[in-house]
Amino acid sequence: IWDAGLEMRRRQAEWAKLEPRHQRYVTLTSRRAQAQGVLRAVETFHDQQPVWEGLFKELGQLMPPTIELTALSVAPSTGAASQALELRLRGIVSSRGVQAEGRLEDFLEALEASLFFRQVRLVSSEMSMSAGGTTTFEVACRLE
Repeated sequence: IWDAGLEMRRRQAEWAKLEPRHQRYVTLTSRRAQAQGVLRAVETFHDQQPVWEGLFKELGQLMPPTIELTALSVAPSTGAASQALELRLRGIVSSRGVQAEGRLEDFLEALEASLFFRQVRLVSSEMSMSAGGTTTFEVACRLE
């Protein structure tokens, strides 16, 4: 006579032996998929890196002495169909002599004329009366 309860207990005992291995397999499979995703992201980022030496040299040549960069960041462009990178520059324009706005405008035009940068735009600018008339700014552009 076949006993359904006995058969169920036998299968549960077999599963109890196999479950830890199954859980390890599921965990390792999940970790492997995550690691492969991270690896793909790192490889993509590495492949998209601009030639840093040339980029910094170009920025140094375009930067007037009255502008000081305080931050530089690179991230994937949002909303771009391609895998383009966006460069963000933050800095300070001192007001020695010529108006700060004119110097910042000249810098933006120089960036636009460069082969490294496209879609140059002024994200923000703020003039401080208390700090000797300095202007802080943030510029964003797409790296070529």
